[in-house]
Amino acid sequence: GMWAMPRVPTREQLETELPYLLKAPRITTYSRAPTLVNRKDIERFLSRKFPFGLRQLGGEARAMLWLLVDITGRVHKAQVGQTSGRIDVDSVALAATHKMQFRPAENAGRIVPVWVQMPVGFRVIDE
Repeated sequence: GMWAMPRVPTREQLETELPYLLKAPRITTYSRAPTLVNRKDIERFLSRKFPFGLRQLGGEARAMLWLLVDITGRVHKAQVGQTSGRIDVDSVALAATHKMQFRPAENAGRIVPVWVQMPVGFRVIDE
């Protein structure tokens, strides 16, 4: 008999597969970055969930997040790349990612999952 096997995927094919990407944030290739389409909803969510402790203290805090945006434009996985130094700020920032909707990334005309970095910051303004 004859054994048939699919061809070994190239490194480039592997790098656009979700299981590979899920392992850890990494720089991914794309010709068009994902764009957040529901920014207004996210801004409303973040205002409602503004960390109370930060409002008491004043000042500002910013978390840098890694987001794995899948081909449907949803955040498949999110993690803190650089902490704001405040657990409450980091957790509100992460909670917001569940509500984010993106126009997915493209590479050479193909829709692909990608990791992107996104800052989420809060500033207390003195009235």
